[in-house]
Amino acid sequence: MKKYRYYIPLQFLLFLVFGIVLQSQFNFWILDSRVELLLFIFLLFSFWIASRKKRIFVGFFMFFVVGMSRSYHIDDQVQPKYFANHLESHSSIVLRLDKRLNPTKNHLRFEADVIQVNQIETVGKLVVSILKDTTSQFFIDEVIFTNQVPKKIQQPLNPYQFDYRKYMANHGVHYQLYLSGNDFIKLNGIRNSIYGIADQIRMRVSSKLENKGFSEVSFGLLNALVLGRRGELSKEVIDDFKNAGAIHILAISGLHIGIILLLLNFVFKPLEYLRFGKLLKLILILLLLWFFGLIAGLSPSIIRSITMFSFVAFGIIFKKSGSILYSIITSMLILLLMNPNYLFEVGFQLSYLAVFGIVLLQPRIYKWYTSRFTIIDYFWKLVSVSLAAQVFVLPISLYYFHQFPGLFWLTNLLIIPVLGILLMLGILSVLLSSIDLLPEYFVFLFDKLLIGLSTIVKWIADFEQFIVDNLNISFFEMTLCYVILFGSISLMINRNLKYGFIVLFGIVSLQLHSIYSMMMRSQKNEFVIFHQTKASVLIKRVGKQGILYQASSHDLSHINVYKDYLREENIKTISKDSIPGIIGFKNQSILIVDSLGIFQIRNLQDPIILLTHSPKMNLDRLIQTVYPKEIIADGSNYPSFIERWESSAYKNKIPFHFTGRDGAYILK
Repeated sequence: MKKYRYYIPLQFLLFLVFGIVLQSQFNFWILDSRVELLLFIFLLFSFWIASRKKRIFVGFFMFFVVGMSRSYHIDDQVQPKYFANHLESHSSIVLRLDKRLNPTKNHLRFEADVIQVNQIETVGKLVVSILKDTTSQFFIDEVIFTNQVPKKIQQPLNPYQFDYRKYMANHGVHYQLYLSGNDFIKLNGIRNSIYGIADQIRMRVSSKLENKGFSEVSFGLLNALVLGRRGELSKEVIDDFKNAGAIHILAISGLHIGIILLLLNFVFKPLEYLRFGKLLKLILILLLLWFFGLIAGLSPSIIRSITMFSFVAFGIIFKKSGSILYSIITSMLILLLMNPNYLFEVGFQLSYLAVFGIVLLQPRIYKWYTSRFTIIDYFWKLVSVSLAAQVFVLPISLYYFHQFPGLFWLTNLLIIPVLGILLMLGILSVLLSSIDLLPEYFVFLFDKLLIGLSTIVKWIADFEQFIVDNLNISFFEMTLCYVILFGSISLMINRNLKYGFIVLFGIVSLQLHSIYSMMMRSQKNEFVIFHQTKASVLIKRVGKQGILYQASSHDLSHINVYKDYLREENIKTISKDSIPGIIGFKNQSILIVDSLGIFQIRNLQDPIILLTHSPKMNLDRLIQTVYPKEIIADGSNYPSFIERWESSAYKNKIPFHFTGRDGAYILK
């Protein structure tokens, strides 16, 4: 019975997740908020209901229903007050900045609440990008007024391109707004939310640290490690950490919070000898963890990590058997009940998978080797933790990032032992600079340590032969990988033959799916016109081979446009050629008209016309001459030309496709 009860929280979690996924994908659940409140009240008793085996299904059903209901009600689009329902061609909008996002080269970016449209109270969020101005500063909770109308976030224009629209939709954001200095007015009446206070602390601390003598690299690393601000880091540094398998160090997550928890647990160890000392120790640790979270900005990843390790701290201090796994599951339940959108965040998935790996797999890896020497045993323990975490996050990392850093274990072996020291020194730097007591010698020494960290990471990243890039697995293949992984661990724990059959089923299914996918790709033929601003990029693909057409065969500046397509379609061979006047594909001719306006029309029947680089020509005359099947304009053309061509196509009743609006054109 004890073993049976052990799995109940996990089963509750699975039913909750299933309800969230079902509602988010199909969006058919409609439940009155008052009924939802009754469900939440009943949910408090579901653990008691589930404790009796005959009624276990009641608790499962409750979590399933609540998962669907929470997923529905957290979506602002279903609310009558959703701001998009009140937008007009000339609307006045009032925004409250809610969250600071990573800036771009030219814009500051925020997530903002739309609190009014045309003086009507509204709800809903959007992404606002404000053109950088050295004279303006923006803080969370600031309110701004604008007459600019938001637009829906655009879908990806090229095949397999990162879907920013879907990514933001998982955060409950569907619109974006671009503002320059003359497009808005700051309003009075700023409120002081906890997020606003956290943002002001971070900005004030960062501003003081900037004048203390840290080098550019060290200042960026310090901001990332302690304040959760990666915007100060150069792209080169971020790429080095990514290629070395250390990108998780630059984002405050479970690793940082876990290290701080272990350090605080050691520092406050003497309190356990006092009466009620364990309780006092727990309270102090939780207060300090959440204070660190406040300084670091209380981002969703920080809230998730601190929530999880708050439960872990309780288990560690009071030495509850099996508490770590219970703590992980319980924290997931609480976080998903608070915000079901967490489930679709990559950080949430990676964090919990890494912790599951450490808890379930690390003790078994650690038993592979034993040493009498303490130092060797310590480093082997670090390697086993790194391996366990990496095994659990590998499938989902390949699915999202398509890259595997082979020297991740070396990076963690060299960095993790000193990361706790760097974190403590970073927090101390923040506290001392806040009261203007940061000594110059401290800055000098800490600066050298951070530069050393960057140097080690760069040294490892330079071993490019150990970086396996352009790996691709589908969502179904990733799922099968986790079926195999969890089945294997269950087999090791329980020694039950049924788990062996699960592992075998996963392996066979993965092989069959891979063979089927290879066969389908080898038979696939298509012609793709990609969208790229100020350029023309075309690919004619036959099976696993392709021909890349572009203005210059030596131009590699547009490789990001098509590299995702090559990887996902598993195209092994790609040759390059300049763009000809006519391209034949199957039984279809594609007539290409470039800036010279010179073209061949001899023996063409119902061609597809591709207009590139803004040719100065009379499109109506060309239409009357060749009677095209369809007209396409790519991203290399002037917008004014495209408008004129579309009008001509509409007048002659010919389909018109603009890649900048309709996405890449694919002819199969």
